[in-house]
Amino acid sequence: MSRLPARHTTTLRLRHWLVPLLLLAAAAGSAQAAICRAAPTASGAADGSTWADAMTLPAALAASGCDEIWLRQGLYKPGGARTDSFGINRPLQLYGGFAGGETLRAQRNTNSRLTVLSGDIGGDDTADANGIVLDASSITGNNSYNVVRIGTYGGPGNGSYTPANTVIDGLSITAGHANDTTVRGGGGLYCNGSGAGRVCSPRIANVTFSGNRAWINGGAIYAHADDGGTSSPEISRSSFSGNRSDNQGGAIMLLAVDGGTVSASLRDSTFSGNGANSGGAVFVQVSGAGTSTTTVAHSAFIGNTATTFGGAITASSSTQLAVQSSVLWGNSAATSGASIHTDGTLDPLDGNLLENGCSGVNVTSGSCTGSPLTADPLLGALADNGGPTWSRLPGAGSPLLAAATCSAGATDQRGVARPTGAGACAIGPVEVLASLPADPGLFTASSGQVRQVTLSWDATAGAVDYVVTRDGGTAACTTSATSCVVTGLGNGASPNFSLVARNEAGTSATPQLTSGSTLALPAAASGLVATPGVRQITLTWAASGGADRYVVTDTTGGGSTEVCNTTSLGCIVGSLANGASYDLRLVARNAAGDSATPATTTAATFALPGAPATASAVAGEGQATISWTAPAALGGGSLTHYSVSGSPGGSCTPGLALTCTITGLAAGVAHTFTVTATTTVGTGVGRTASATPYAPAPAGPSETSVTGPGVVTITDPSLPIVVGPGGAGATLVLPGTGTTPVVLQIVVNGQPLAVTALPGTQLQVVQVNGQSVLVLVVLQGAASMASSSAGQPMALAGTVLLSSGVAGTRIDAQPLTVAVVSGSLVPPAGVLPELGGKGLLAGERLLVDAQGRLVTISLGSIAGDAQQVGDAMGFSNLPAAITVEAKAFARLGGPVARLAGANLAQGLETAPTGVVLVRDGAQVFQLLPVLPVTVDARLPDGLSFTPLGLLRWVRGGVVVQFAPAVADLAGLASAVAAVLPDARIKLGAEGVLQLATGGQTYVLRPDWTGAGTAAGAPRIGVDGQGRIVFQIGNGAGQLLLPSLLNATQANGIFTAAIPGATLAVQPGSSDGAFTLTLGGQVWRLVPLWVLPAGNDAGQTVPWRMGSDGVLYLKLGTQVQGVVLD
Repeated sequence: MSRLPARHTTTLRLRHWLVPLLLLAAAAGSAQAAICRAAPTASGAADGSTWADAMTLPAALAASGCDEIWLRQGLYKPGGARTDSFGINRPLQLYGGFAGGETLRAQRNTNSRLTVLSGDIGGDDTADANGIVLDASSITGNNSYNVVRIGTYGGPGNGSYTPANTVIDGLSITAGHANDTTVRGGGGLYCNGSGAGRVCSPRIANVTFSGNRAWINGGAIYAHADDGGTSSPEISRSSFSGNRSDNQGGAIMLLAVDGGTVSASLRDSTFSGNGANSGGAVFVQVSGAGTSTTTVAHSAFIGNTATTFGGAITASSSTQLAVQSSVLWGNSAATSGASIHTDGTLDPLDGNLLENGCSGVNVTSGSCTGSPLTADPLLGALADNGGPTWSRLPGAGSPLLAAATCSAGATDQRGVARPTGAGACAIGPVEVLASLPADPGLFTASSGQVRQVTLSWDATAGAVDYVVTRDGGTAACTTSATSCVVTGLGNGASPNFSLVARNEAGTSATPQLTSGSTLALPAAASGLVATPGVRQITLTWAASGGADRYVVTDTTGGGSTEVCNTTSLGCIVGSLANGASYDLRLVARNAAGDSATPATTTAATFALPGAPATASAVAGEGQATISWTAPAALGGGSLTHYSVSGSPGGSCTPGLALTCTITGLAAGVAHTFTVTATTTVGTGVGRTASATPYAPAPAGPSETSVTGPGVVTITDPSLPIVVGPGGAGATLVLPGTGTTPVVLQIVVNGQPLAVTALPGTQLQVVQVNGQSVLVLVVLQGAASMASSSAGQPMALAGTVLLSSGVAGTRIDAQPLTVAVVSGSLVPPAGVLPELGGKGLLAGERLLVDAQGRLVTISLGSIAGDAQQVGDAMGFSNLPAAITVEAKAFARLGGPVARLAGANLAQGLETAPTGVVLVRDGAQVFQLLPVLPVTVDARLPDGLSFTPLGLLRWVRGGVVVQFAPAVADLAGLASAVAAVLPDARIKLGAEGVLQLATGGQTYVLRPDWTGAGTAAGAPRIGVDGQGRIVFQIGNGAGQLLLPSLLNATQANGIFTAAIPGATLAVQPGSSDGAFTLTLGGQVWRLVPLWVLPAGNDAGQTVPWRMGSDGVLYLKLGTQVQGVVLD
């Protein structure tokens, strides 16, 4: 987000950025279509989600999430065992004809012979180039019993498969051989609708059944229903040829027994050259209270044979057979019914064409009725006449033409629209088009697809199919659809295409032309820069045209390991060895592949540091002092510390110092010391030095005397330290390091004092009222002191001497700070009126500056973290997304000596986070006490706002300032993370919130009122005025408003830069405004709630006027802009 110059721009940006982001985060994603793509061989992830990740057909059929399966053109076999089938065991739709790049079903090729499901598992049948067995006599060896099974074989079916939910379309089924003693029917497809409530009635369209065989029932299809089940497939625009059954139904067997129902529909299909013992093409059998109503419409039964009954169709008793607008010619039966043999009911045959008319029909329970045509239909051979399946085209003058009546919307086997009206359309499955088709319209080609071009065009009148060629007349596709996908092209290719419509009369007059293009490989990767680091190498590079991602490979030593795959223009290669060299290779990548030319580089990680250049050891009394110089090379890392280890004992870790002393060593024993350097990379090899400590010198003096000014080093803290009359100005130094306190016995003017100090502490002896006294002035380190009597001088605050109010008063001190642990410190009368005559009491501390001027008197311990009133408040159980500035807010709970032991927090309602809740009717004020909690007995009790916008509460001289707060910090973090997962929140001084997201930081301050500890889910949103609102459940919303980062620091900058100026924050302002008053004039300033980036963020001076008219303030380590409103 760019810098915002004014308040109205802030609101505009808020509405254009945060509001849509909040709304989008709440929106649910749309569901994915359950389409799986399958191929003869799996590729990629093999999950079917894309053509590149195609799965096998058995895997797709087994995957419950595949509701629709698209088959790439090719030859599919179900497995290696005869019992293996393509099993459909749940409703689904199976479509063939896809080239392997389509995104829409309508783009597939309509030719059913391009996608072949074959039972020739041994690969030894005689088949055409696509793998289709043309006649069942060509089956040799072992073949699958059933190429496709819907439901289980034998026993009850396993579902309800209806035309609406189960579809097989646009493929060929061939070479099934059902000749097992149990699997005896449906070499091509077995359909099990047995059992009450079971249904096997799929829709089969545009399918070729060729060269399938069965021992008993249905060479191509066996549809079976019993025990109240249903098996009524709907078959249209399909072709059955060369199928055989050794018993019943050369192509199709429909069986209904024991209350089952088969009511099949056979439309616009061709049955040619099928054979069986009975029912050369179709056998319908009903027994045991079964029922069947089978309809044959606009179909052709040509050259089918039966060795007993029904050369084309046989039907048993209890069947209702209707044959409509169909042609039956050249069929034969050795016993009866060359065309039809039925023991059931046959509808009148008017409107059909039958060779020899009713003479070729045997109705055992009645007679053939109607007057079918009998003239030669003049049919051509079974051939590709356009459309999805092969057909037999009527010749010129065929009596089939214009001899039937078709309704609007009817199409023939090839998909050609049938003429409408009485005597307008043809008998049989195929219309004949006598005129050339019109030219296709709006021929378009895609661009930017991967090695393919998708073509589409407008349908044209009179077209059976369309032929597309490309450059030089190369065949591209032939289809009845109005779209196709041309695959196998190169990257960055620009092929030209020609399109004509075609029918039996010829092709359209004018070829339609168009050009397409494929996606080119991305430009070569360039600008590769490697920056070494600690066990890592940072890479950056320039953008490559056409790339959508970049891949980095580690080729060190001839290997090839992918280490980065990113859309960014850089990455970090981590988990590397120290000081090792790596060969790295960068390519740009898009869907078409990788850039032709990679960028390469060789880079090395930072090495371990070298050994210190020199090392020496000097022996002492039971100790040794080791010194060294820095290593000549650090290996690229940053030095963190040195370590010294001794043998046979002793060690030290002096940080970055170049010397250390190891004590407690055995005298007279040679010691070897190894010095190592440690960097951010690790620890290097060591440098050694040797020394032999010697025995301690004889006992020294019994005390340490301080007789004059100067530095006195306390070498033996166990000895009393006696300060004589001339000791004023002396500095007592307790050498060493560490956190173990040392107790010193000090005598000043004959009066003993017990002082506890940390190693490294420096104390000062001062002269007060003409005499030397030891007061706790800590020049360095920290110390504690206990008085032995009332009135004893104990501390010096600037020039003010503080004495113990009672015997046993105990104080802690650090440089410029003194705190009372117990008892009290009393200043001279009339001095420090802030204390109100009570002195500095237990739990209070006093801070002066380097010039000795009073800075503040506050509650709390010397360290500020000892969990007493006025110390820093701790925050627990906060999520990682939110942090709180250390020592920004104060503890209130606990007794306060100035209030006679009363508890400031008593009677206050406090949230679990420590936020104070003040209820005023329906409003809940949410407050956090800020540090420091001060003491000023001059102020009257009560509530008021400070000029800097904080709420001040005075009680008995204790002054607490409150900032507005969010009661549920964890809830705020959760609500923000729900819409901005990368967001981080920091709660800082004066209650200000910093929200970092998307590379920018927003400064917000909560309003004074909210919902308190309301129940419910937290959420964040925007109100009608574009303001951010935080709300919990149905509780009151709390505004999060723009704010200054730190009003106190801003006030310091203005008053230092403009003497006499006063700054005041407006507590109720909605934009964080504050005023600056000077000489009776008032200016209103508004902070920019987005912190600047780039050069503006690196400002080092307290303030700067930018070229954009924005005043930039250095507030702590950050910079914030303000503008004059």
